[in-house]
Amino acid sequence: MAGTQPYEELWLEGPANTNIYTRVFTPPQPTPTRAVLVYVHGYIDHISGQYYTEDHTAIAQRGIAVLTYDQRGFGKTALGEARSPGSKYGRTGGGDTRLRDVEWAVKEASSRFKDLPIFLMGFSMASLHILVQL
Repeated sequence: MAGTQPYEELWLEGPANTNIYTRVFTPPQPTPTRAVLVYVHGYIDHISGQYYTEDHTAIAQRGIAVLTYDQRGFGKTALGEARSPGSKYGRTGGGDTRLRDVEWAVKEASSRFKDLPIFLMGFSMASLHILVQL
């Protein structure tokens, strides 16, 4: 993978017609995809950092696809050129809205990677959302 981007960048329409910046890491050929990880970052974070890129690339190299996104109010979803009108740094929409976003991400992963097991992982604020969702 040297010299190539290990993920696909996508702007997807999420709940409430919000453009959500997303990255999808898929296993390199010929590695089969065995499962999918939906990763939700924590408060005041974003998915463009080196830590996430390195870790999600390593996970994909082991046969687990990763779908991750910048939560509303943070990263490119809040500040990127393709952001929705009204999207702004720190404007998260509240807990119910963020929970709908997590549900949307799981459904998006299920749609892209049919018939594969899906795992949900979050850090910090995202962990709380996931526990509430369960």
